Amino acid sequence: MTMANAAVSQAEASRAFRIIPNEFSTANGLMTPSLKLRRAATLQPYAADIDALYGS
Repeated sequence: MTMANAAVSQAEASRAFRIIPNEFSTANGLMTPSLKLRRAATLQPYAADIDALYGS
């Protein structure tokens, strides 16, 4: 992660991340046909991971 953070400011640097077992796709409803994320659909299955990343 250090190499990835070398190109950005400290405020933009990644501090934690999660690797999820599924792909985001239009087939599973997490992306639109123009390949944009569907935020509400993405938040539901990954709520616990998002809370853990932000310390909520």
